[in-house]
Amino acid sequence: TEGLSDRYAQLIGRPIDEDKLMNLFFNESIGLLTTFDVSGIAIPGLVLGLLIPLQSGSLISPMENYSLSFPDVLVLAQYVEGWVGTEILTSPAYEFEGVLVGQANDLSADDWWHQAFGGKDPLTGNYIDIGLNIGDYAGMSNLNAQEANYILNDPQIGIKSSFAASFMYGEFSGYSLPDDEGNQDIWDDEKVSNLYGITIDEAKALRGWMTDFYYEIVMPALLTFQSGGTTAYTTQPVNNWLYGWSDAVNEAFNRFPWVKLETNDTYFGSGGISTGDRSVYVVSTGGDNVGQQLAQGYINSDGDGYCDFKLDENNTLAEMINEDLDGDGLLGENEDLDGDGILDIDNETAGLYACAPGEIYGITEFLPWRAPHKEAATMNLLSNHVGNTLTSLEGTVGSYVENPDESFDLNLIGYAIAKSEVIGDTTYKNIDMIQHRINLDPASNQIQGKLTSTGTFVDAIPGALPVYLGADLDLKVEPISTAIMYGDVEVTFYLDTRGAGAMNPDFTNGEDVIPVFEIHTFTEISDDQASDFRDAVTDNLGPMGWSNFGGSVGGSLTLISIVTLVFYVLGIGSILYGVILKRNGQSKDDIVIDEVSTSESE
Repeated sequence: TEGLSDRYAQLIGRPIDEDKLMNLFFNESIGLLTTFDVSGIAIPGLVLGLLIPLQSGSLISPMENYSLSFPDVLVLAQYVEGWVGTEILTSPAYEFEGVLVGQANDLSADDWWHQAFGGKDPLTGNYIDIGLNIGDYAGMSNLNAQEANYILNDPQIGIKSSFAASFMYGEFSGYSLPDDEGNQDIWDDEKVSNLYGITIDEAKALRGWMTDFYYEIVMPALLTFQSGGTTAYTTQPVNNWLYGWSDAVNEAFNRFPWVKLETNDTYFGSGGISTGDRSVYVVSTGGDNVGQQLAQGYINSDGDGYCDFKLDENNTLAEMINEDLDGDGLLGENEDLDGDGILDIDNETAGLYACAPGEIYGITEFLPWRAPHKEAATMNLLSNHVGNTLTSLEGTVGSYVENPDESFDLNLIGYAIAKSEVIGDTTYKNIDMIQHRINLDPASNQIQGKLTSTGTFVDAIPGALPVYLGADLDLKVEPISTAIMYGDVEVTFYLDTRGAGAMNPDFTNGEDVIPVFEIHTFTEISDDQASDFRDAVTDNLGPMGWSNFGGSVGGSLTLISIVTLVFYVLGIGSILYGVILKRNGQSKDDIVIDEVSTSESE
């Protein structure tokens, strides 16, 4: 390090003292010449110390980290950024003199990366540790700079574009995304080779780089680094899991961080942040299907002036319209959401649908997360990924069933529709009932789409959030009232531990999945309710039901029992009278009622 201060001053143009220079270069985590390890990835110190703050538009952090003045940091940042090539402070970017390494042309940072990514490092002649020629794929790729640039940056299929998610869908599912006709190609080396116009070996190297390196190593390291040390798994109280927690990764990327599993008005621990609009249900109140759920949707209840979405008459997402109805000059900005002010129509830029307070929207006869517009949003991949096509709420039972002797559909807490199996007659608390059993097979109920709820094909990427739902229910239905009077429910959430891309786990081998959460609920008719029911219904049925005289219920049942008794007495009396007449040799035809006639006196 002898003469380092002088050399730095000559290069940068501003001298700094020796102690500050040593910290600037050799600090163990942010030194410009040091690296630190994040999940197996060597991260240069200048990334954390200088480049990330620079990209956010702030030099305050580097000033504090390196104990340098603003002019010192600004000059340093201009020099470093010039070589990195982002052209935030320095434009055009610096170029390395190619003649020094036998190159005909000078090299910018982008030139170097495009040559080194799919071939050899133009400065050293070796394969780099973050290119396609790593590990078992060394020597398989010989892309030129133009080919590498196309693979990386093409706006349609470049892996730095949104197509990266499509690429990973292919890797994890084995198929390409559906085309406009719904057709899918097998995703293999040949498919990738044809897609980018490269050799089969180069396609192998690219696929390996995306899955084994970028997805398995780089992304976890990046997420951990960007989110301040967050790991793949975390432990927290049950209330957080169910009702709300702030996701550190979403927060680090300036996305709305709050998530939950169950229904609640606000996110637990959020200080009152709304979970969004409430659900509304359409339930039959009369007829043969009384108590059955018919449809479900939402009501604008959170006071933000917007619906989360809207459907047209075809149950597809409605198109947004931008129109400044309140005349404030701002689309989607409303001066008076709670009063009589006029609301702007939608906000296409922000993806918001204008919504009147209390407006009901999104009503369909399907599970909300399995509705047709959700299926369409996943390119019609959702049902196949879930493992079943049972999506209709229409006819699902509530507290009553239509026919206790037949199987019925039940909505399991919004996750799945399950069919009951009729077991047969049983007695519970001296009440005759019909027993039903429901066994929800977790293998046919992958609930990732409900938990991720991105509204894209990501909801159907195999292994993105591989959670499965299983349930066992024992239900007993009273056949006269058709009421469910007994319910023993066990719901289990399973996590597939085999990693991304794994599907169709074996739930019996004890290796593929683990139960991560269970819900146990039990409800029954109380002893007092059972006694009242027997008095009101069961004990008053049959030929001798009148003899209970209404039991403890009394009232109208007592009156009905007395009337029934009178009819019994009259009936028995008539029978006895007939017997007497028969014994006397008389028939009813012999009985004549004398006619009494009167005439008017003349």
